[in-house]
Amino acid sequence: IDTVEWYLGGTLVGYGPNLAEVAAGDYEVVVRSQLGCEARGTLSLPAEILPFNGVSRRLQSLNDKFYIDCIEDYPQNRVEIFNRAGTKVFSVGGYDNALIYFDGKSNEGLSLMGNNLPAGTYFYVINKGNGSEKMVGYLEIVD
Repeated sequence: IDTVEWYLGGTLVGYGPNLAEVAAGDYEVVVRSQLGCEARGTLSLPAEILPFNGVSRRLQSLNDKFYIDCIEDYPQNRVEIFNRAGTKVFSVGGYDNALIYFDGKSNEGLSLMGNNLPAGTYFYVINKGNGSEKMVGYLEIVD
């Protein structure tokens, strides 16, 4: 192999056998041998979500919401958050980090503190809405 080129929407985005730190999409790969032979193919790279597991009410505009990287690529998503006892405290569809997000306030059930949840560990379930396996994990609310 002499060269490997990666294209997204007709624009060259990388060289070499490995492609890193790129956006989701359908990539065309062009491989050329040292003898001048050329082969082309298409590779689809789906977006993968990455939840950041901390919410702080202390720092204004820094970690003040449960941020889920790339969630906007799955508009049919559903995010649910549970307390340590397993009670659902938050549930929403169409989570987008901008207008629809979790900032430590409950929208399900009753709480002695109103809708502000106490600091502590909570558990999330993220359904991307595309038939893939749900993502589960934990997050911390810090006062």
